[in-house]
Amino acid sequence: MWAELELDGVRRPSTRGTTVVVKEQHGRWIRGPGQNQIELAPALVADPVALIAIYAHEVGHELLLGSDRISLTRRPDHEPLTDLITVFYGLGIFTANAAYERRPRPNGRGKQPMARGYLREAALAEALAYYALLRGERRPDWDRHLDPPVRRGMRNQLAILHR
Repeated sequence: MWAELELDGVRRPSTRGTTVVVKEQHGRWIRGPGQNQIELAPALVADPVALIAIYAHEVGHELLLGSDRISLTRRPDHEPLTDLITVFYGLGIFTANAAYERRPRPNGRGKQPMARGYLREAALAEALAYYALLRGERRPDWDRHLDPPVRRGMRNQLAILHR
């Protein structure tokens, strides 16, 4: 059932450096008559951070699409924008920490990072820095909950913004 929830019906692996990018959808926002719905893959229960990140993303669809703030036909960037809204509604830590997962390599030797979501760690780090700046935070105490690469990127970007 969840294979049909792909945005365009297919998984598209591609390589970018050492990270394999696989667009797979674990959640879906559905416009309904009178009431919209959010569906999540049951497998997300095993990964609470991803569960919250994907749920936040789908709620972002409700905020943007459900309230007609944006249109799918006029905003080809609606998926990255939906990831971005999670940051500015205070759930960016989850989105950033769920941006990558480590999966077993096809050859069985070790694990490789698999990107998920629509914004990469660098973009999320920059967005989190702007979020902190808007809140008047020079060194937010919540950044200790970020995965190290995102935390470093956010701190660097925040330092630049404060100069």
